[in-house]
Amino acid sequence: MERIFEEKESAVKERPVLNEMLNYIREGDILVVYSLDRLARSLKDLLNITEILRNKNVRLISISENQDTSNDSGEIFMQLFGVLFGVFADYQIRLIRSRQVEGIALAKLKGLYKGRKKISKPIIYVIKNILLIENINFHNLLLRLN
Repeated sequence: MERIFEEKESAVKERPVLNEMLNYIREGDILVVYSLDRLARSLKDLLNITEILRNKNVRLISISENQDTSNDSGEIFMQLFGVLFGVFADYQIRLIRSRQVEGIALAKLKGLYKGRKKISKPIIYVIKNILLIENINFHNLLLRLN
């Protein structure tokens, strides 16, 4: 029986269709993806997903990379691709940040960049007091307020 799982929305945090598919697949199934970068959002994600598939004895075929995990060369490729995928993703993040810094510097030269809006002193005072009273760091405060 064939079943197609397709993520309709861009999902950064939650990927309900991926989770449904990972729960649905059974030993001996074949998972066909167009590209590994559509399956995973990061190196960690790719490694986790391929580990789940390996534990369930599910064959993974990637059309773009022309790879199949049913043989040794496909399995080795997946491991090597995982490493390369992580390095490339890290490179892309650094490149984006570099371009952002350059863009901000250029905008400042042209007088177009004003920076972030300043936070009013009363708000800063309230945040500092919450952090002291609750004995939490700023990151955990943001998580609570989410």
